[in-house]
Amino acid sequence: MDRPGLAYPFAHFPTPALDDETAAAMWELPPLLRFTTASIEYMVRNYVGRLTALPAEALPGAADLTGLPATAVLLSEYDDLRPSGDLLALQLEETGVPVRTYRAAGMLHRHLNRTPSLKEVDRSLDFFVEALAR
Repeated sequence: MDRPGLAYPFAHFPTPALDDETAAAMWELPPLLRFTTASIEYMVRNYVGRLTALPAEALPGAADLTGLPATAVLLSEYDDLRPSGDLLALQLEETGVPVRTYRAAGMLHRHLNRTPSLKEVDRSLDFFVEALAR
């Protein structure tokens, strides 16, 4: 069976809010490292061309997820888009899709682009290797 792996997915618009504790921890990060409301809107317009009547193929959080294969979801702890990945994992689970998640502690969105010598990058890669080997 194929097992898709999703790294820090963005599946919902509008994006669910961060929990208060994470939002407070991220408050002092430079804007370049954040996804603001404006940047998320820009991203959706850029990919889809509009903010309304969004197709499920572009943002699958509104799609019927029934029957999808088992899925591995990698999340970054300090990522404004993480709540979308959290919600997607819950939606997959609710529809009966086997789902495994891993939240990389202390990591920002795109942390797999960093060196594997960082322990959390290495753990994230191990998570995908294990998930894909099943």
